[in-house]
Amino acid sequence: MHGLQHPTPPPLEPARWLESQEYLFGIDLFNHSYYWEAHEAWESLWHAANRQGNIADFIKGLIKLAAAGVKAREGNTRGVNRHIQRSLELLRHACADQRLFCGIAINELIQSCTSTLQAMHEIHMPQPGLILPFVIQVENQSN
Repeated sequence: MHGLQHPTPPPLEPARWLESQEYLFGIDLFNHSYYWEAHEAWESLWHAANRQGNIADFIKGLIKLAAAGVKAREGNTRGVNRHIQRSLELLRHACADQRLFCGIAINELIQSCTSTLQAMHEIHMPQPGLILPFVIQVENQSN
């Protein structure tokens, strides 16, 4: 329920990401275009990570992607661009030199974000109701 405080979940641990219900729920929500709800799920993990460090930056990168989805639904292409660019900065920093982080193929996600940025440049008029043209792929490996 909106405005209701939820208990802080255990911090996301890269080696045990499959055990994080909030993390996985956020991915499911994002992949079904429930961007605001994904943002909320991941924000609790960001707080659990004390909002600093690589894990916090990784989670914040996902939160920024969800925010881009919210802006896409609003038809705000500038907002989409701004949030995706910030997401890319955070993901590149947090996951430097890692092919797979918390089950996500980082290079593929970065490529999807980059392609979305390029596509957003071709949209000249606001188009409310847009969704992001990718999902977050998860590989069932424990890292």
